[in-house]
Amino acid sequence: MKPSPQTRGEEPASADESASSSKDQVAAVQRWRTVIDTQMHFNEMLMRTRTAGVSIVITVFGAAAVGLAQYPNRVIMMPGTTIHIAVVVIIFGLMLLTTLFVLDYFYFYRMLLAVVQHGEEIEAESQKAKSPIAFNLTCRISDCMPKRRASLVLLLFYGIPLVSGLIFLTYLLTIGPA
Repeated sequence: MKPSPQTRGEEPASADESASSSKDQVAAVQRWRTVIDTQMHFNEMLMRTRTAGVSIVITVFGAAAVGLAQYPNRVIMMPGTTIHIAVVVIIFGLMLLTTLFVLDYFYFYRMLLAVVQHGEEIEAESQKAKSPIAFNLTCRISDCMPKRRASLVLLLFYGIPLVSGLIFLTYLLTIGPA
């Protein structure tokens, strides 16, 4: 269910002004709803990308751990070194995680921020006294989750599996079986 805007209690002076005001209200609501729908679209895209992507990365890390446990002597000979096959699996998982972060943070997240900013501008404009309708959903959400906090949550979301993967990789390259 979509949130409904608040209507101001001002009555137009004539029938022509009433029709014009009614059309302005409908146009304002349609414009606002389009922005809200776009915000929801980008948010859904981000959530799908994040849940699917990080789930796959964690599964890849788990497969590397299982591979290490079940095949402790499975190694790859490289010029000058020998590495466990789990190292390659972890590296691919880290590459996928990095790619997801770049797509998320530098593309989808930026587009979401842009549409949120546009929504805040529309809502600020609707708060003016001459505006027949006042909107405030985007501003209320932004007050509860400021851009800085949202960025921190995003960095933690990707940072925790990144650090876990790097610790596992470091273990495999230094202490682990080779």
